[in-house]
Amino acid sequence: MDKGVFLTVTVTLSLFTLGTQVTCSSPGLRRVTRAQVLGFDWKNCGQPDDPAVLKTLALSPDPISIPGDLTASASGSTSVELSAPLAVSTLRTLPPQGSYSLPQSDFYLPNMDLPYWLTNGDYRLQGVLGSRGKELGCLKLSLSIHSH
Repeated sequence: MDKGVFLTVTVTLSLFTLGTQVTCSSPGLRRVTRAQVLGFDWKNCGQPDDPAVLKTLALSPDPISIPGDLTASASGSTSVELSAPLAVSTLRTLPPQGSYSLPQSDFYLPNMDLPYWLTNGDYRLQGVLGSRGKELGCLKLSLSIHSH
């Protein structure tokens, strides 16, 4: 069964740049008036039997301009009901197992403040969805940010 669902989740991610772990508590923000996100790529990194899997994720244009327009679509599935406590979400319960999708949708990315250490570089991020000590899914992202 396919459900059109848009979820806002809070994700704690490990951020690595040039092999050095960087924490999000670094002080200092920099106003980004123009930036590009290049080389965006993703893959599932969990076990083959993980119950939560991202099946598709598409972002365009390439490169992504900030500020600028972004078109995104995604689909995924879960074979179990996702209920609190979820390690990456403040949601109480995600409806029962099934397939979920974000149809092609347009967004506007405004100017933003970023930590000074996040304004230029190549980044790899990994997010793990877990509940009650069990990994439900894992997603790796890679991208480059070049600000002006």
